[in-house]
Amino acid sequence: MAARRRWGRFWLLLTPAVLAAGALLAATASGALATSVAASGSAFKVSADRVVADGVRAVPALYTEPGEGGARHPVLRATVRRARIEGLCVSLVVPTPLGKVTLRAVAGRSDPVEGTGLSVDAGSVRGKVDFTGVLAAAGGVWEGGTGGFLAATDHVVVRDGKVTGWQGAGASLRMSDPDVGLLMGEHECY
Repeated sequence: MAARRRWGRFWLLLTPAVLAAGALLAATASGALATSVAASGSAFKVSADRVVADGVRAVPALYTEPGEGGARHPVLRATVRRARIEGLCVSLVVPTPLGKVTLRAVAGRSDPVEGTGLSVDAGSVRGKVDFTGVLAAAGGVWEGGTGGFLAATDHVVVRDGKVTGWQGAGASLRMSDPDVGLLMGEHECY
C-alpha cells in the first residue's frame, strides 16, 4: 500500500511539471518567450547536425552552480548574435528515487531552429567548424569572462556539433517541430 501511495505522489507531482514544461516549450517554440537552462550538479548535452551562426564570441569563465557553496566549473562562455540550427537535440539526465530520468528535447528536423541572443557556458565543444572573419586576442579582460583570451568570428558553420554545457540562455528561439519527452534511464543526445 505504501508503494502505491509513493507512485501516486510521484505522478501527482510530475504531471503539473510536465504540463508546465509543455506550455513553456510552446511559448518558446513560437518565439514568445526567452529561454534559459541551468543544470545544478550535472551538465546537459546538446548536439546538432548543422549550425550556421553570426556574431560569435567566446571567452574563458567560471560557472558556479546555484546555491550556497555551489561547485565551480571552468567553462568557455560563448555568445551568438543569431543562429540557425538543424537537427537539434538537448538532453539532461536527472537522478530520481525511481532511477535516472532523461529530459530530452529534439527540434529542427523539418525546419531549422532559429535563435537570437544565445549564450552557453560550455565545458566542452566538438565538431567540424568553418570560420569567417576570425579574431583571437590574449592578455585583456573581456566582457562576461575572466580575461586572458578572446575568440570572435563574424560567421561560423558547425557540422556534427556536440556541446556539454552547464548553463544556456536565449533571447528568442523559434521551432516548428519540437518533441520533448521524459525517458526512463540515460538517453543523452550523444
